[in-house]
Amino acid sequence: MPTVITPADQPPASETAFFNRLPLYGHAQCYGGGMRLILAGGGGATASGPLDAVLARWIGPGGRMLYVPVAWVSGPYESCLEWVRSVFEPLGVRHIEMWTDLSGRAGADLDRFAAVYIGGGNTYRLLHHVRETGFGDALRRYAARGGPVYGGSAGAILLGEDIGTSAHMDPNDVGLRDTTALGLARGHAVWCHYEEGDAPLVTAYAQRHAHPVVALPETAGAVIEGDQMTAVGSAPVALFQGASVTVLPPGWLVPLRQWRCPAPAQADTAGGTR
Repeated sequence: MPTVITPADQPPASETAFFNRLPLYGHAQCYGGGMRLILAGGGGATASGPLDAVLARWIGPGGRMLYVPVAWVSGPYESCLEWVRSVFEPLGVRHIEMWTDLSGRAGADLDRFAAVYIGGGNTYRLLHHVRETGFGDALRRYAARGGPVYGGSAGAILLGEDIGTSAHMDPNDVGLRDTTALGLARGHAVWCHYEEGDAPLVTAYAQRHAHPVVALPETAGAVIEGDQMTAVGSAPVALFQGASVTVLPPGWLVPLRQWRCPAPAQADTAGGTR
């Protein structure tokens, strides 16, 4: 049976209290304030609303957001940009730039942005493009310097330990054999579009691998700030480790003490490896 956190374990956080404890816009340092990541379960604008509001707060007035839709396979990228603008402009984020080719993009290019948003689609296609262009290294350094990164669906899975958590829903049309992802989600793999019926699949995955799994339904997500993770949304988030499961109701927080943020590289060059 899952281990369910109850009010006796931790007092519920109201939405106001949760937002009040968030840092304001501007980059934090990994060895002080810590990384800032948002992992969204893959629902629509209404479902991801609380998570979108967190990102808008981090970006702040006049900040620029980078939108990366390269995982998307179901239509033109321009329609993706229109959708993202329809979500974030009402939240005060009006400077949004879209990159559809990540080749030659270095950390210095990313530093122009107050946040990076990586959209959903095919996770294998996304990892392949990120790896081939060297963008993954630039994004790791950006995140290690405190740059906020938002991953939606495939984008969230990319930020975890391995994209094998998407094997049940995404075709591997690019023929990837190494599914190691960016490893930014505090040692966790990320499972999106999670439903209770997926629990046996997630448990089997967690038992085969050395890393835990954060499972996100479409109406929820996780906000990671430094060494803590908070469940955000209208549904619980599930943490799988081996055969055990912990269910976090919305607003509950868990410490992530064992994870260490990667040291940013000395040089910052671009390599070639929705």
